[in-house]
Amino acid sequence: MKFNAIEEGHLPLPVMANRKQNYLMTGIPTLKDTVDDIKFKKNSLEVKWSKEVLNLFYNYFLDEKERVLAAHRLRDEYNSPETSKERKATIKETFIKNYHYTGDLDLSKGGAYKFIHFKAFNSYKILKT
Repeated sequence: MKFNAIEEGHLPLPVMANRKQNYLMTGIPTLKDTVDDIKFKKNSLEVKWSKEVLNLFYNYFLDEKERVLAAHRLRDEYNSPETSKERKATIKETFIKNYHYTGDLDLSKGGAYKFIHFKAFNSYKILKT
């Protein structure tokens, strides 16, 4: 039933307390062609994703990269000796505990400075570009 609903442009959303019931939403754009090719090999599966899927995930990556870079810029501005006390106070008000900082104001351990959905990129110099 769920696959047919998706094919018809509906998005099935389950009711958490009742696994047999679903609500169907319409109007949400869905991907039509997600896979270009599938090859089965001896012990693996090789999937060639469509350009539509690749573009979607590439744009997700760009959004997350911009989020991380914005957090780095904010932290760098706060730590800069050239930043005025008034500006530092303004920046400090925008910081969110456990996102930008931990503890009293440890800006080195906040989650904002790392990729959340693309964690493999945290070890690359991708944030320097």
